[in-house]
Amino acid sequence: MNGQNCSNQKPNYISVMNYSFATAGIRVAAARGDGFPGTCITDADCTALAHGSGPNGSNPNTCVRIDYSSVLLPHLNQNNLNETVGLNISPNSTDLSVFYANGGVTPVYAPTNGSPVDWNQDSMIEVNACADISGTSTASCGSFPTLLGANDWPNLNFYFQCTDNFGE
Repeated sequence: MNGQNCSNQKPNYISVMNYSFATAGIRVAAARGDGFPGTCITDADCTALAHGSGPNGSNPNTCVRIDYSSVLLPHLNQNNLNETVGLNISPNSTDLSVFYANGGVTPVYAPTNGSPVDWNQDSMIEVNACADISGTSTASCGSFPTLLGANDWPNLNFYFQCTDNFGE
């Protein structure tokens, strides 16, 4: 888990190290801006770098990828969320993040190409919304923690290969 803060399901941390993606992978939409995972029968049905999840498991026949975060997404102040900007890995991103509505009960998919995201699920896109989007807080509006983004790849250490203890 990213050590920057103690929230386990941060929508601005697109990595298999995030509890939201650890077992099912990072869901991938069929097209940019979609809010639903692409469906598949085989890997060829998914976009590049994604694979089909197969018929069994928590997300059957869904396009997913297994990866660490490669972009530092902006921090999300859950007390002051700008829904007009959403999450933006890149305009071409088909990755889907997930956040939790209704007190952490309902998972909601969010595109990561900069499309607006209705964080508080009130059917309006606002510049100052408040919501517990990690579904892990016992606080209330005005006292939710800020969710810090993280970029895993620059922090990975593969130097273990250069030690005397590393086998052939």
